[in-house]
Amino acid sequence: MHHRNDPCTYTRYSRVKEYAEETKTPLVTVTGAANVRGDPCEAFGQHGFVGMEVKTIKAILSWIRSGGVPPDVSD
Repeated sequence: MHHRNDPCTYTRYSRVKEYAEETKTPLVTVTGAANVRGDPCEAFGQHGFVGMEVKTIKAILSWIRSGGVPPDVSD
């Protein structure tokens, strides 16, 4: 689970995507945000899925309950 536009320098989407491909690990990509503010590496930016929290949590729950990877999360 990772936000496509995560601006945190430590968690770039491109690197996470590469890792998922290399390890054949599922990756759910989140797009969209609302009311982004503050430090890009904290909770109120794409790093914290701001504005997408409910959809992201529902996708995680679906993944846990079904064992299947849900489609990407977007607004």
